[in-house]
Amino acid sequence: MNKKFAIFSFIIIVCNLPLSAEMTGASFLKIGIGARAAGLGNAFTAISDDATAMYWNPAGLVQLTGPQLLMTHTKWIADTNHNFIGYSGPMKNGVIGAGIIYLSQGSMEGRDDAGQKTNNFAARDMAVTVSYGNMISKTANYGVNVKLIRQQIANEKADGIAIDLGLMKHFKNSPIALGISIQNVGSKMKFVSQSYDLPLSMNIGTSYNIGGIMIAMDIKRQIYEKNTRLSIGSEYMLMPTLALRTGYLMSDESYGINNLSGLGVGIGIRALGLQTDYSFMPYALLGNAHRISFTAKF
Repeated sequence: MNKKFAIFSFIIIVCNLPLSAEMTGASFLKIGIGARAAGLGNAFTAISDDATAMYWNPAGLVQLTGPQLLMTHTKWIADTNHNFIGYSGPMKNGVIGAGIIYLSQGSMEGRDDAGQKTNNFAARDMAVTVSYGNMISKTANYGVNVKLIRQQIANEKADGIAIDLGLMKHFKNSPIALGISIQNVGSKMKFVSQSYDLPLSMNIGTSYNIGGIMIAMDIKRQIYEKNTRLSIGSEYMLMPTLALRTGYLMSDESYGINNLSGLGVGIGIRALGLQTDYSFMPYALLGNAHRISFTAKF
């Protein structure tokens, strides 16, 4: 009964997604987590086999064979820093996880209505996530996130709550996997007198893993913005301790392939029980994004 209820609830939410076009807030929730996923061009919905599944697809947490602690730092565009720390691990019934996303934009110069300088101020965003994943069958998993969100500019704050839902399917005796996730289902947030929707999105992905080579593809639909993003990525295990990755993220908002915007490359190294991942992705005139992640498995 519980398995049927989980699937039924997922379908009901999908069928009731809003179709109106408008701008959203809390844009930091769109920034992907983890250097490995970024090196794959953000094609990670059907992979999600580490602690970053808390962001990409909570159903993927079921693939963890033991506890993981993951920390990632992103030198994001426009002189902002995006950080994540998360822990996840199996229990007797399912897998749990908890993580914190923190985006900081440093100090900014304040001015009054007359254009005169005032005190400097800072802007920061944060989301605290609690995750749970479990099996539907031997080849299918589900997962759910609950997120507490806060955005702050100087002394003004906006708070919100959202949920993510995920499904993952592996096919018996097949290297193919499918993943579906819905991110940021929640009510509007309000900053001073301005209300805005969260960046609701639906993601569908597939992966093919054979002979040390993994190929993945994601289609992400941003519901309110009516924007579709296509991600394609590949990972090659050159040896058990070294992985090479490349991917491409294309969307209606792309800045042009001539300047390599959306092209990602990455590398992963495993040694002494620690996995280190690095990725690089250019964003044309906006600058370049560098990510580094450290994952400890216990």
